[in-house]
Amino acid sequence: MLVTGYSKRCPLKRIDTILDIQGSLVETSIATAECRAVIRPKEDFKDIIRFYDEEIEYLHSRIVATKNEIEKKINIVDHKNEGANISLSNKIIKTNKLISDSTVSSIGSDLYGVITIITGLIFATIPELIVKIF
Repeated sequence: MLVTGYSKRCPLKRIDTILDIQGSLVETSIATAECRAVIRPKEDFKDIIRFYDEEIEYLHSRIVATKNEIEKKINIVDHKNEGANISLSNKIIKTNKLISDSTVSSIGSDLYGVITIITGLIFATIPELIVKIF
């Protein structure tokens, strides 16, 4: 019995499959394509020149379309960035105002602090005066 139990657990006889799934992957992509039919030119030079002119014109139109698309996306990003900058500058202004309001002290608070310190010094340095008062 011990021998068969041991041989069942032998790593050479069985293959373990370990699956470790801990996260999830979410990926999205967008692809655009354009289908077009291209007729190869014949051996005539005029057809070859016309073919390459059409190809160059097509490439030029694709470059212009891609450039316009990129400029549109850059404008969107600039607009979002401008909105974020305005929001952050407003928050900075509010924070600076709160800091200036909290650091500016009133004269009444200063006088109260000075009177408290002087009173504490008087009570600490003149013990006889305290005995006479009480």
